[in-house]
Amino acid sequence: MKRSFRVLGVLALVAGLALTGCKKDIETSDLTLDLTKKATVTAYFYAETDNQTQGLEFAETGTKVVVSIPNSAFNPAATGNWTDTAAIADGKITVSIPATNAGVTVTFYPAEFIKEQTQAFGSNTASIKKIFKLTAGTTVTAVKPGQVRIHQATYTAEAFSNFVEKVDIKIELRAILKVGDPSSLLQSGKIVDVYCTDAGQEFHTTATLQDKGIISVSVPKDKDITIRFEASKDMNTLPDASSKKYRYEKSITAPSASTPVKISVDFGDGTVWE
Repeated sequence: MKRSFRVLGVLALVAGLALTGCKKDIETSDLTLDLTKKATVTAYFYAETDNQTQGLEFAETGTKVVVSIPNSAFNPAATGNWTDTAAIADGKITVSIPATNAGVTVTFYPAEFIKEQTQAFGSNTASIKKIFKLTAGTTVTAVKPGQVRIHQATYTAEAFSNFVEKVDIKIELRAILKVGDPSSLLQSGKIVDVYCTDAGQEFHTTATLQDKGIISVSVPKDKDITIRFEASKDMNTLPDASSKKYRYEKSITAPSASTPVKISVDFGDGTVWE
């Protein structure tokens, strides 16, 4: 019986020490945060979503914004951040935040959104889908209790990496198809290669010659494109007629906008391809 009391005494002592240690940690902890003092910040968010309207447009309604203040602003020993979340409505959010007499720095991290951006009047493409972002966030500094602060921030627009803007063009093809003759229009039905080898803009398609030696094709705008075809060339030999296979190739720079006006390309003599 005496042994049982002794064991219970040891357990009570250990428990007492543990409680004393916990209490000491709490009492000596200096990580209290005074969040009672308040300020109000209204942040406006803009984006260039319409290049045919003067000025910027409001960011998309419903876009979430994370509001963040370092906890160290309230206690130098504290880590992490005080955070809140708000949704953009009519281009803005209004939040009540904790502040200090020394002033706090508030950072806004708005979510990205995707939207069709209307291009400038006369552009080749009416609208282009883009990503609107404010990756690094935007800050307002020295916010103190009782203040009502106004902040503004503008998104940047970024095209998708796989987007290539193209133009529709008509090309008239001429070549010397008989030795001694001038260049003439190619006959309809022939298949022509059209390609671009610029780094990051590699492109290839084929086009079929229509009447009057014309092809209609869609190509990357402002890029150097090459047109190539092969044809039988009359060697104009007498008394026995003979012909050889020739390759014809020519490069042009695509225009910056689609055009109904035909572009005439003369391939000249070509080179023997047999």
